[in-house]
Amino acid sequence: MNNETIVKIEASQTTKHIEKDSRRALRGKIARLPKEIREELNRRLEDGQPGSEILPWVNELPAAKTVLEKHFRGEPINEVNLSEWRHKGYERWLEKQESFDELKWLGEDARDFFDAAGGNMARIAVMKNMKTLQAMPATPESLDGLAKISYAVSALLNTDQNQTRLE
Repeated sequence: MNNETIVKIEASQTTKHIEKDSRRALRGKIARLPKEIREELNRRLEDGQPGSEILPWVNELPAAKTVLEKHFRGEPINEVNLSEWRHKGYERWLEKQESFDELKWLGEDARDFFDAAGGNMARIAVMKNMKTLQAMPATPESLDGLAKISYAVSALLNTDQNQTRLE
């Protein structure tokens, strides 16, 4: 194994370590606060409230005082703590909110498709697949994809027909 290979392996391991560390549990002052307080703090950050307003608010909360006394010798949350939270905890919170919003939109779209198709799941799949097929370029890979989609739609239609018979 040459030096270049060793450097590449070490760099790869370092990258994996950093990625793993970036998702580790946060253990700072704000991370130890009850979830309800963290949520409110994140909403205030999202609304653009400055640290000069957030810090006095959070440091006066009885639950925050209890956590700070228990874990941090009663030292209040300061600008550095809030800055670190903005770059880690708040960023994670924003990602989570975006995921929730996306799922909510997908659910609304699914409901709209379901209603437009008269409650028929197979029709929904056919409509969605037709839209996808219209956008596909004609290549051997797209034909393979078309075969897979057709098989899936066929299975959905069979399921829908079986459900209708049972009813």
